[in-house]
Amino acid sequence: MSFLEDVHSLIRDQQNPQPEFLASYRRLLEINGALSWRDTVQAIRLLILGTPTEAERLKFLRELTPNRAIGEMLASAAAVLRELAPTVPTHAEPLFDCCGTGGDKLGLFNISTLAGLTLGACSVPVAKHGNKAITSSCGSADLLEALGIPTNLSPEEAGRTIDEKNFAFLFAPQYHSATRNVQPLRKRLSEEGHPT
Repeated sequence: MSFLEDVHSLIRDQQNPQPEFLASYRRLLEINGALSWRDTVQAIRLLILGTPTEAERLKFLRELTPNRAIGEMLASAAAVLRELAPTVPTHAEPLFDCCGTGGDKLGLFNISTLAGLTLGACSVPVAKHGNKAITSSCGSADLLEALGIPTNLSPEEAGRTIDEKNFAFLFAPQYHSATRNVQPLRKRLSEEGHPT
């Protein structure tokens, strides 16, 4: 069984973890500097469910610094989100996703958005994933709206738009509605000076 198949079976076959487990995952992260892929899957599920207290979710996210988010942890977190996201039906292959770093606290303009538009103009099919500003003054959705580019496409509309125009925007709250319990925490962490 592949890594992704292992992650998907863990998500499908296990009951939701108990809210108090997030404190244990935070302590493991604190002690070991990283989590196993299984623990990462469960911790991300708890963040998405929003069942632990806000204080406990914030403590976990403060501990999850960029230098601790190693490859296996990132792959596990991405697999959870992909498992819960809708599929965009498109014939484009390969399909390029240029999701940016949003929340990096560097005050940069939307490099990934402009890169996606440029690639699309060069006939490279792009699914640009992003959001409105959460921690900055202008998110990718804000920029694209100002340019008159649709930002609220259904998966079917996005697929058609990619096939016809080589570019579509996938609005994060629509495609990853599971993150609604994490978005307010990102804003709070940003105000505290943490990268999000």
